[in-house]
Amino acid sequence: MDELAMLTEAELATLLNLHIQTVAKMRKDGEGPKFATLLNGKRKTYRYSRDDVQAWIEERTQAGAGE
Repeated sequence: MDELAMLTEAELATLLNLHIQTVAKMRKDGEGPKFATLLNGKRKTYRYSRDDVQAWIEERTQAGAGE
């Protein structure tokens, strides 16, 4: 895997089956995965490493009641 290949906010939303606005709100509220802020001129863009997304998902994974 290319270590520099990072997910855009839209790609993360698709991966998590969430609306992009939900992902943006999670980022703003500090509830989502770690992210990098990149400047494209005066516009900010956000990128998420696949490893950070995987770690974030694993932190939230819970065993079922019967397990």
